[in-house]
Amino acid sequence: MFEDLENAASSLTWILRLLGFIIGWVAFFLLAGPLEAAADCVPCIGPCLGDSLACVASIVSCLPATACALAVIGIVWLVMRPIMGGLMLAVVCCILCALGGFKIYAQQAGLSTKGGEDGPEPTEYGAFAPLTLHNWPQCHNVPQLCSNSGM
Repeated sequence: MFEDLENAASSLTWILRLLGFIIGWVAFFLLAGPLEAAADCVPCIGPCLGDSLACVASIVSCLPATACALAVIGIVWLVMRPIMGGLMLAVVCCILCALGGFKIYAQQAGLSTKGGEDGPEPTEYGAFAPLTLHNWPQCHNVPQLCSNSGM
């Protein structure tokens, strides 16, 4: 009788852990929703670009969701099973260090340039500056470019 109750509690615990991870993953993925909507506004290739950004965002959002889920599980297990909880918190620290290292690498590689006296004009987008009236191509008559001339 006690084994059945213990198995049921263990199953419920794993289901709730998995559900919490999925909710966290979806939450981090939805943070990139405005980027997808902005990409959809690009003429001609917007829907394709928006779908591509959604795909990349779903993959990228897995890492912080994993870190958050392991942090919560690790803190609880630190009290119940100190060795397992400590290992999980060590994995969380490694993930956070990897995220911080990637941010430093991206800044040094010029993905987001901070302008200076010698450097380019300050922008947080790097090579991917937003489309404005000043950098819009000369052939911006989109309806004529995208429409079928035979109709």
